[in-house]
Amino acid sequence: MNYSEDYVPDFSILTPTGKHTGMGGDQVQEFSKGGLSKQECCAPIPGPGQTLLVEWRVGRHHEPEANWKTFRKAIVVRGEALSGPNAWNLLIVRFFPEQQVEAEFVWEAPGPHGEPSPRLDQLFYGRRVMRQMGD
Repeated sequence: MNYSEDYVPDFSILTPTGKHTGMGGDQVQEFSKGGLSKQECCAPIPGPGQTLLVEWRVGRHHEPEANWKTFRKAIVVRGEALSGPNAWNLLIVRFFPEQQVEAEFVWEAPGPHGEPSPRLDQLFYGRRVMRQMGD
């Protein structure tokens, strides 16, 4: 999710020691263009209350890659995750202005009677509702 007007060509989720987890994303659109990226699945990553590193690049769509800037920030993962065979957990990485970033685990109840989590960003539903860090 992108709540800034920076285009994020790609980002990676790393362990606190800098090891790649295999998770990340690309083409995170600016907030004014929907603020979404493609979804990735699945990898073991640090859970709620644990620290991870987010590394991301910021650039313009048709700007040379050499002009893109790279940022890396250690953050503590918020939220909660379920365990068990039917657990479905989402890690949402949110980008904010001034190179601020956060990550939150959100669980969903699977199946026909499952309720969407109230913690899911409205951008998932095509509604441009701005969030702030920590919301």
